[in-house]
Amino acid sequence: MKALRDRSYRVKLLLVFGVSILCVTVVITLALTVLSYRNTEKNVRSHLDLMTEQSLLNFESETSAIARQFFTQMATRRIPDFLYAQDSENAHVTLQRTREIAEALSMSITANSGYDSVYIRAKNGQSFSNTLADPSFVNTASALLETYGEKTYGAPVWVRTEDGQVYLIRDVYHQEPFRFVGKALARIRNPEIVTLGSDWLSRLCTVAFFRGEELVALSGSAAPETEAFAREVRVRDGQTVGHSLIAQRQTREWQAVGILPDSVLYEMSRDVVRTGLLIGLLGVALGSAAVFFATRGMTRQISTLVGAMDDAAAGKLGTRAPVTSGDEIGQMAAHFNTMLQSNQELMDRVVQEEKQKNRAEYDALEYKYRSLQSQINPHFIYNAMEVVNAMAKLSGQEEICEVVTHISSFFRQNTYNMEKRFIPVEREFNSLREYAYIFRHIYGSVLETPFSCAPEARQALIPTMILQPLLENALVHGVRAEEAVVAIRAEQTEDGRLRVTVTDNGAGMNPETLRRVLCGEWKEEEAEGKKKAVSGIGIRNVRDRLILIYGPRADFDIVSIPESGTTVTITLPLAYSEKDINS
Repeated sequence: MKALRDRSYRVKLLLVFGVSILCVTVVITLALTVLSYRNTEKNVRSHLDLMTEQSLLNFESETSAIARQFFTQMATRRIPDFLYAQDSENAHVTLQRTREIAEALSMSITANSGYDSVYIRAKNGQSFSNTLADPSFVNTASALLETYGEKTYGAPVWVRTEDGQVYLIRDVYHQEPFRFVGKALARIRNPEIVTLGSDWLSRLCTVAFFRGEELVALSGSAAPETEAFAREVRVRDGQTVGHSLIAQRQTREWQAVGILPDSVLYEMSRDVVRTGLLIGLLGVALGSAAVFFATRGMTRQISTLVGAMDDAAAGKLGTRAPVTSGDEIGQMAAHFNTMLQSNQELMDRVVQEEKQKNRAEYDALEYKYRSLQSQINPHFIYNAMEVVNAMAKLSGQEEICEVVTHISSFFRQNTYNMEKRFIPVEREFNSLREYAYIFRHIYGSVLETPFSCAPEARQALIPTMILQPLLENALVHGVRAEEAVVAIRAEQTEDGRLRVTVTDNGAGMNPETLRRVLCGEWKEEEAEGKKKAVSGIGIRNVRDRLILIYGPRADFDIVSIPESGTTVTITLPLAYSEKDINS
């Protein structure tokens, strides 16, 4: 074992692959041989079953057609009338009448009839046959009618003699008046009655047809011993007797036994085994050659990959292993390159996200600090507002009372919201309504602020103070002097997310101004002779907070058209609990 461990990797591969291929080839060859034999036997069995069933249907149809044809010809040639007239006269038929009956029987035999000779025995014992009937047929027919001379009341009787000929026997009745007048017998032209399929397997099979206990016909390659074998297996339930395959089908009147001799199965199994051995030897040869060439290429690729790994371990993250194939080693090299690329991108992204996180946290702290400065002793502010409200009511200043009420409500909601990390959309909208109302009284502009919140979006959670900077920016920078409209809408998207839009019909922004707003850059602009500070720090802070909280699950988009207005769209995961947001 130590000597084997010290061998090169290629020698180990050759030994392992060689033994594996040999074992696998032997196992696969045996398995395929057994499976092929079973499939062959299964297919042969299915073919035998189907052929037996179809042959039985054809046999039943053909015998019914022959019996019906025989009865029709007897009636057409008025054979029952001749026999009835002779029976009524109670005398033997004259020679002339005998010739007429023989000619009528001969005329009942056509090229399409299923029988070639006819024999009739009248009720008084006188016999008739077609003119060309040979003496052996007459003797056989006479003997059969001696054995099967009893009335069958119209039911046909099928008999097979030792020489393989098949005969049809049935009663002859006169219709008006209805009376039994004799027995008729016909020799079937084709003793097999039906032929099996023309394929090679059907030609090797035999189907025996039974009516009750009597064997009526044999179709196919019937050997001399097949008849006795068919009689033996007819009463068995199994599908295999010895090495022969057996199939049995039955109708109300007939039973068919399909037989495939064991010699056929033996030849087929021998061919399967021979083919399996040849395939196994060919597989060993080809596998050995494939192992030799594959191991040479594999070891070369592994050596190259090991060299690239050593370079990466030394800190050269820009190293890439050459991918020269699509096999497992090639995939390993490709995944190794992908891993190095991902590590490099991850390091860059970690650094960038850390910068963004620090900046967002700093802006959030600064905003909270400013909010805390404005909320020193909030109860004092609420009490002061109540005093102002009471004084306004005493002096009859209803408008002042209404404004003070909205200001107090806004501060209360704002104070409550700042204590939460996430709040429902409906609560945020209530705070924004108060803010918009106060803004209209402070700036005195003609302003409409329609709010629309879909039912499924009302209780959805959003980060605190994420919409107020957007509304404030729209009110301060996007409202014109006349017909100002700032609309806020919250709804569920088709893909099940939450979408909030803030739209104004203000002056809009050109692409450069929009870029500065998104970057949070400050700029001084002249407006009506006064310096007006424009800042995008609130917009940038909203965007950074969304990235920090939701990552790629959040979308932030601004569409602004000069002289037409600006639309800010935020798309977030639709969540009703903080657990859903963090999952």
